[in-house]
Amino acid sequence: MTVDLSTVETAGDIDFVARYDLAGERREAAAGYDFRPNRGAVELTGLNVSVADDGRVTIGGNLGNVGNGEVSGVVVGVAGSDLAAPAYPQRSYFVGTVGASEFAPFSVTGRVDAANATTVPVRVAYTAGDERVTEVIEVPLPAEEPPARGLSGVFGTLDLAGGFLLALGFAIPLAIGLLVRRYV
Repeated sequence: MTVDLSTVETAGDIDFVARYDLAGERREAAAGYDFRPNRGAVELTGLNVSVADDGRVTIGGNLGNVGNGEVSGVVVGVAGSDLAAPAYPQRSYFVGTVGASEFAPFSVTGRVDAANATTVPVRVAYTAGDERVTEVIEVPLPAEEPPARGLSGVFGTLDLAGGFLLALGFAIPLAIGLLVRRYV
């Protein structure tokens, strides 16, 4: 006998009872089964995080379902904290339903105290089976890079004064060569 449990979303004990007649006698056999439905689980992947000078943060990426079952009602958004808050235009993003081993893109915005924050909290809420799950993931903010001050290329990185001197080193002999050639 085959029992289809694909529509059962609640985990727990399931009792199977078989009743039959044998040699004119009514008999019964029972067995229990601890049922655990396939459940979805999510991860944020391929994140691109940018912070503007005014503290506006934009987070884009993919919400991947790494579980064995579907997740539904998925919403991603910046969570409020002492150093971060959701902000217009995309405080939260309704992703919808994501099947097992599938992904969906999202993009959310918020504001952070850029001078003090090192992460921004991102809330992910979804339904897996019959359970509503809410997780807050601390997404690292990009490290500040010192502003580029020079030229880079085959000579390595040069500051502006070094680049100017290098250009003069090429320009002066070239100009002298042209003048000598013209008057000779």
